[in-house]
Amino acid sequence: MDENKKDNALEELNEELENTEAPEETGDVTEAEAEAYDASEPKLEENDNWEFEAEAMTLKNTVIEDGQIEIEIPERPVSETRERPKAVKQDAAPAQPKERKDSKNLTKFLITAILGVIVIGVLTFFGIRYYTLPNNMEKMNPGNVAMTVGDEKVSIGMYNYYFLNTVNTYKSQAQYGYVDLDIYTDFAKQETTDDDGNTITWAERFENETQDQIKQVVAYYEAAKDSGETLTDAQEEQIKSSLEQLKSAADEAGQSVDAYISENYGDYCGYTTLEKMIRMSYLAQNYLVKQSVTVNPTEEEIQAYADAHTDEYLSADIAYLILPYTDDTKETVMASATDYAAQIHSLDDMKAVLPEACAELVQNYVDMGYFGSAEECIAEIEQEMEMNVSAQTGFPQEALDWVLSDDNGVGACTAIASDDNGCALIVLKTGEASLPEDRLYTVRHILIMPDTGEEEGTEQTEQAPATEEQMAAAKAKAEEVYKEYQDGEQTEARFAELAEEYSQDPGSTMEQAGVYGGIYENVAAGRMVPSFENWALDESRQYGDTEIVESDYGYHIMYFVYSGPSYLAYSRTAVINEKQDDFVDSVKVKLHKGVLKNAEKAEPESAADQQTQE
Repeated sequence: MDENKKDNALEELNEELENTEAPEETGDVTEAEAEAYDASEPKLEENDNWEFEAEAMTLKNTVIEDGQIEIEIPERPVSETRERPKAVKQDAAPAQPKERKDSKNLTKFLITAILGVIVIGVLTFFGIRYYTLPNNMEKMNPGNVAMTVGDEKVSIGMYNYYFLNTVNTYKSQAQYGYVDLDIYTDFAKQETTDDDGNTITWAERFENETQDQIKQVVAYYEAAKDSGETLTDAQEEQIKSSLEQLKSAADEAGQSVDAYISENYGDYCGYTTLEKMIRMSYLAQNYLVKQSVTVNPTEEEIQAYADAHTDEYLSADIAYLILPYTDDTKETVMASATDYAAQIHSLDDMKAVLPEACAELVQNYVDMGYFGSAEECIAEIEQEMEMNVSAQTGFPQEALDWVLSDDNGVGACTAIASDDNGCALIVLKTGEASLPEDRLYTVRHILIMPDTGEEEGTEQTEQAPATEEQMAAAKAKAEEVYKEYQDGEQTEARFAELAEEYSQDPGSTMEQAGVYGGIYENVAAGRMVPSFENWALDESRQYGDTEIVESDYGYHIMYFVYSGPSYLAYSRTAVINEKQDDFVDSVKVKLHKGVLKNAEKAEPESAADQQTQE
């Protein structure tokens, strides 16, 4: 048989099976059904460790535990085979039959018929339920695989967990006015935009972001496996603690742990799913932070990104007043705000109209007890009404666009309605829009502290001063570690490894803080001790510079990474993220539409919930 035809026919058959709608069954898989699942599926390393929180698994906030459920699966029966017939020796080649016009069609029919018999045999052996029924045990039978990312299969239970977390996160943000989403209306009838500015529905956005999150985690998880990445002891302990908390919560609710998880985190999501998912997330995170050490953008790449995203970094000084309104009072309040704005051309003008323009707001603050008098409240508003705004400050976009426009110079004032915040903003532009010049720096360090005899981990209100002998011993240790670096490969990646091994700074290592290799990234002046900061901000510094610096904490073995204006520092971080996104984008994803019919749906809140909120 033609191998290509064979492959195509099998592929069509698999697609047909994959898109078969699964029976509408819920609940845990029975033990008898479990025994039918494929015992050859690869399993994650079994480990007794980890901590769980109800947050979607991303590379920046992760979760997982021990006590993996063991399912004993019997070996498959070995089919009896007949003795092969012996070949019959022929004296001469048989005559070739005359080719018929429909021979190809007949061959195709025979192939289809044979494949049909094979499929019937396979389904009889495994059972149709094997192909169509999801499970909460991470057995990757065809009915349980929602996505394939690279070579990794993603269960419908894991998909449902990510999906519900995405939906619930947006619902929570909508309640605080952070996103334009009506949680009481069908999400398929509400429009928004994706990252590329395309108009999509909120229902589509939930699905797209769920799939993107899963793709990112799984892509880096696969890379982590290939590189031999492991979990830290602290991560193992966190996983173990989290899963124990989950078991306790299930006991308190009077449910099995699988039933409790399914009810709270999504259909077909069980204990084994959460454990696997959290381990994947931690391993992906570990690989990602280590891999980022090897990415060092050039000055040209950084500047090119900054030039293309200038609007994101521009900022300007303003002063503003807030006049709250409701749907009923919006028209009246906006008319008043417009009148006041016409009177304002300077800070003194704004302060002059403040008592009258904000009289209602001031009185409300006084009535609620925040201030003892109107005068105190007005004085506080005057102190707080000046600020520097940019895309990063969260200032209402419609007001920000006006402030950053070249058409509006210093001294211009306007009234802008912000429906998301339920108020009119009277905005006075007090400074021209420009790129910020505040300087940020990124360094790595290895801290060697003097041994003062205090037990590690004990809390101290004030650290006892070290003696000269103790400081000398710390310096000698720092020089020893520094020499180890100088004698080996002098790269940022190698320095980061040594920081993980030797640094005593609890805020800059994976084991203690979840950041890798002694790094402090995009730090503003005034945050660190003077000797540390003076070294980092020295304008003569070049990438890869190293030195030992003394401080009250001990000795810092320094490694310089970057320093520059904040917009360039943030551009550098963005370039690194883009390079990492390119890797994720290169990974192939397949959606299994038949299985995704079992995915959770984004349901709007009920009318009863809306009345309760009101």
